[in-house]
Amino acid sequence: MQLLSIFRHITRYGIKLIVFSSLLIIGCSGDSGGDTSGGVTGCQWGDVYLDKPTYTGLWGTDAAILDVGGAARTPSGFDVAHCNTDPGYTMLATNETTGASVAGGAWSSVVSGFWGSYCDTRWWAYFVPLAPATNHITIKAWRAGALVGEDCIDVRRMPPPAGSWQATSTARAPSARDSHSAVWTGSQMIVWGGYDGSYLATGGRYDPGSDTWSATTTTNAPAARSGHTAVWTGTEMIVWGGWDGSSYLASGGRYDPVSDTWSATVTIGVPTERYGHTAVWTGSEMIVWGGWDGTSPVASGARYNPATDTWKAISTSGAPSARAFHTAVWTGTEMIVWGGTAYGGTYFDSGARYDPVTDTWTTISATGAPYARYGHTAVWTGSEMIVWGGYSGAAQATGGRYDPGTNRWTATWSAGLPAARMDHTAVWDGSGMIIWGGYASIASGSRYDPATDGWTATTSTGAPAGRYNHSAVWTGTEMILWGGNGGSYLDSGSRYRP
Repeated sequence: MQLLSIFRHITRYGIKLIVFSSLLIIGCSGDSGGDTSGGVTGCQWGDVYLDKPTYTGLWGTDAAILDVGGAARTPSGFDVAHCNTDPGYTMLATNETTGASVAGGAWSSVVSGFWGSYCDTRWWAYFVPLAPATNHITIKAWRAGALVGEDCIDVRRMPPPAGSWQATSTARAPSARDSHSAVWTGSQMIVWGGYDGSYLATGGRYDPGSDTWSATTTTNAPAARSGHTAVWTGTEMIVWGGWDGSSYLASGGRYDPVSDTWSATVTIGVPTERYGHTAVWTGSEMIVWGGWDGTSPVASGARYNPATDTWKAISTSGAPSARAFHTAVWTGTEMIVWGGTAYGGTYFDSGARYDPVTDTWTTISATGAPYARYGHTAVWTGSEMIVWGGYSGAAQATGGRYDPGTNRWTATWSAGLPAARMDHTAVWDGSGMIIWGGYASIASGSRYDPATDGWTATTSTGAPAGRYNHSAVWTGTEMILWGGNGGSYLDSGSRYRP
């Protein structure tokens, strides 16, 4: 294995491959015969030889450029006499990983080197796409209609440098929308539902390893909606609730990405219809709480167990006051609800912790809590809940950290903080909170480090267009943003690696 870290243009006896992308070369053992500088053992035969791909540092481009050259070996030698007039080769490069192929014409020149003068036949073409995952690339050559040689190599595009953006593919992406849901499965992001002027019952699965989209089936999918919730169970995505343009919903569905199938959630014992509610996954149950039922905010909730396909109402004793557009996080043992609105200019700076084992609520301290608000974000760090942003008569640029162990709030530092916003996204990256976007079409973000109580702006270079009501997930190495509204509905996204 070898990492090529500088740009090199190699001219050798054989095929030359130059790829304009950061590449990790995998399995570079020698070929049988000829050039032993790269490729995969057993792939090479005949007139085609591959040198190692080279590197220019241009990570994240959708197209890699292949410059392929080869010696025009014939039974009588290197055929120099016909070099400039009849190179005689047709070449085909195929990325076996993506299925993309590019055929090219050839031109040639006489080259003098260690082997004497020979005909170096070259080919230049765009090769699209080069997937971020391992790419198995084959090069084949034909002369006078006969296949005369072949070689191959495995390459992997390297991750982007820290602090960089990379656009996600729009090929076969779901239609433009906002107010959809998104979950991370461990290998794919699943987006579903939302609004584009009409309510949607479609979605897609995005694989960052191959930068590709696959549509989710619509067979047995839940009714179209937005303002719903979605959780990932480890094997399924469960969506529930929302608004379809005429009714508030008390229905949902379970989506299995392996089989690409939907099954309905039971409607017996289901909570009342609502949207603007929250949902968390406990490891065995989905807990929904709060929301708006079309007439008033609600202060009720329920637990859904997918193993038994049953609902169980949760206690209302000691629960927070009725509200919608609040936040909820799961700590590992409790759900913490905070903030929200009852409409009519009423905003909340209160919340409570729910323990599903004892089915009890505990009010959290209001001392030192952030200003009342809704449309904010909340993340769980492993020991604290961090809330930030939102709206309380005006967009907010403040936040706070809540420690359930001590029942205390600590304000987030105000120096260097991002611009005020609401309807943005936030993810926890393992050591910091990354916020991005927000109303109205904000195209900036920042990372908050609770260890230093400091903010660092995300780069604007290569950042996606401004948007709000989009989605964001954390993959373990990067944040993926998608969709939203930037003055129009969007079907684009981007990946940010802190």
